[in-house]
Amino acid sequence: LVKIWNAETGDEVGTLAGNTGEVSSVTSSSDGRFIVSKSSGKNRNDGALKIWDAATGAEVCSLTGDAANATAFALSPDGKNFVTGSDDGVVKIWDTATGQQVRAWRGHSSYISAIAFSPDGKFVVSG
Repeated sequence: LVKIWNAETGDEVGTLAGNTGEVSSVTSSSDGRFIVSKSSGKNRNDGALKIWDAATGAEVCSLTGDAANATAFALSPDGKNFVTGSDDGVVKIWDTATGQQVRAWRGHSSYISAIAFSPDGKFVVSG
């Protein structure tokens, strides 16, 4: 379950239901259009990475497998893409609207614990 709160009043303004396991992390796009949540399951492949429409609360897409096993993720500044890093050292860029992988590259020898887009969206930084 993902809860959305008004930062000034503390009032709950929305709930995103649909994650099957415990939600381990969430982020939102800087333009406010999308929310991404990651849930974990009992086994490595049980989790899911879900993209939500922030205005309606509708699930845009749900990714399992490689995307769900991400150890780090971030949305691009324009919300069009998101990037994941995983325990095998692979960085992947995904299309937010479709959930399709756009590109991937290996640049780490092991676990990626942090990942981000630059403010202009031209670079991905990972560590």
